Amino acid sequence: MVDVVLVDHGAYVQSEGDNFLISFGGSTKPKVYVPVVKTESILVDCKASFTSGAFDLIAKYGIPVVWNSLFDNGMVLIPYGTNGSAEIRRSQYLAATNTKSNQYATSIVSAAIRNKANLLSWLGRYRNIEISENRTKIRNLIPTTKNLSQILDEERRNQLMTLEAQAAKLYFQELTNIIPERYNFKKRTRRPATDIFSALLNYGYAVLKGKITMATIIVGMDIYAGFLHVDRSGRESFVLDAIEEFRQICIDVVAIELLIQEKVEQDHIEVSEDNAIQLTKELKKLYLQKIYEKFEEIIEDKTLFQWMIYQTREASKFFRGQIDGYQPFIFKVK
Repeated sequence: MVDVVLVDHGAYVQSEGDNFLISFGGSTKPKVYVPVVKTESILVDCKASFTSGAFDLIAKYGIPVVWNSLFDNGMVLIPYGTNGSAEIRRSQYLAATNTKSNQYATSIVSAAIRNKANLLSWLGRYRNIEISENRTKIRNLIPTTKNLSQILDEERRNQLMTLEAQAAKLYFQELTNIIPERYNFKKRTRRPATDIFSALLNYGYAVLKGKITMATIIVGMDIYAGFLHVDRSGRESFVLDAIEEFRQICIDVVAIELLIQEKVEQDHIEVSEDNAIQLTKELKKLYLQKIYEKFEEIIEDKTLFQWMIYQTREASKFFRGQIDGYQPFIFKVK
């Protein structure tokens, strides 16, 4: 199976039999044929056009399409048809009214914090980088998942978000000493990103969001009915919850490695009038290749994308009462 990635403006996707035929306008770049049965997903990060025939194949074979640059938050098109059941979604909605909401949200924050500390441990062990006491401070913020007999109210949600924010502050503070000085990483910036590391994270998290969305709909869950992240019109709150388990192992480590190895040069970025950093097409190609290789990395008996599906399915089982608790994905350092 392959992920089709489009980064060249003017890409034109049409159907030819049971194949996608991709051409590039007036470009001399050769046409590409991709068998539909071998296409796992399509990522669009350019101005591209799809024919109705291409959409027919997308719908027929249920192929997810992720637009990374159409809107600030991206967009995901997944023809899910028969995926999911009323039982799965009802149990997800019902969990918001009982103690499972608190247990799930606490588990997610626990994993998010633990994974930050574990990535720092990984850098210390495998990249011979000296790590400060910030790692221990981060671990001390991990909330307990025992004796959670209350529902997830606003006060508890704020407590959890505060713990995660404190851990993130220490984590990025530590990374300012790890990212090579030439990249000028002083603090985490978001929108706009004013340093290359933050720009890499923003882009990578958008790609990860697409993958988590796919996993959520494959399992049949409602992408909008979250717990830790409050519901808001059009906001994929459950996807944002589930992402927390995978940020470090799927995206952060890839971005950090690119910079530690000094693979990113000045001509790989563009700076707008408001000092926002944008990735060039060449850097996106390099970064996406590394990210998709990471998605296919096998941890124990599953690829990381399979772990995303597995964790979402475990959450569904927990909400339906088929298992007693939810065990989040942890970035293990051996």
